[in-house]
Order: sequence, then structure tokens, then C-alpha cells
Amino acid sequence: AHHVKVPVKSINHKNFEPETEIEYILDQIMHDKNCSFPDLEINWKATTNYRLNEIQKASTTTDILNKWIGYTLPLGYRLIDIDFHTLYPNCPNLVSIFEDKSEKLIDLLNEKIKDNSSRTLFESLKNSSNICQSKNFLYIYLDF
Repeated sequence: AHHVKVPVKSINHKNFEPETEIEYILDQIMHDKNCSFPDLEINWKATTNYRLNEIQKASTTTDILNKWIGYTLPLGYRLIDIDFHTLYPNCPNLVSIFEDKSEKLIDLLNEKIKDNSSRTLFESLKNSSNICQSKNFLYIYLDF
């Protein structure tokens, strides 16, 4: 597989007070393959501040996706929405907005992305047969 390193965009350097005593929950998120998605969402909400701090330290989007594999699940966009709501509590639901605007957004990104590594990554995702993963990537790319 071809991996392109894309610099992670800043989260405006917000400092999130990490949750305490979450090691067991983090272990479930990262390693429990039998965890139901509703349980994963509950665990995700319980660790949002910790994760957002960790994401700020990551050097690439690939690093984020490798560590927080939940983002790549078919329903991963719901996990992204949880984090988005923490980052931007006064904004409307990201998922409903994105579903309405995704085609326009893809057209806009297609027109505006100029640097080679981002262009290569965008083209591979745009042409991916796994549209869920492509949309999830766009959520992450735009969010962070």
C-alpha cells in the first residue's frame, strides 16, 4: 500500500484536560476487537480530551489513523463527530452538515489542493472503492 505523509493541521493548540483513570478504557478502544460499536462510542466519549491532546502531538494523519483505528471503521465518522463536538461545542452536528455538503466539499478540495502530497492522497481517496473510508478521512483532514 502507498502511504503519503501529510502534515497534521493544528487544532489551534487548545489544551484539553485529560480524563483520569482511563487506562482500561483506552486499552479497550485500542485492542478489544469484540467491543460493540455502541460501547466503543461510550468509551470514545470518555477519552475525548486525552485523544485530542495525543492527536496534537502526532506528526501525520497516518499516525493518527494507526493509533486511533476506530476512525477507520465503517461508522468511524460518528467517532469523529464526537471529537468535533468537543473541539467546537457551538457548531451543529458535523455528520448532518457533511452529508448535505460532501459533494460540494469534494469539488472544492479538488479545486483548491495544490501541494503534491495532499493532492496524491486526495486523489487516491477520491477514487477509492471504499467510500466510507474516504469520507472518514475527509472528516479527519478537515477537522484537524
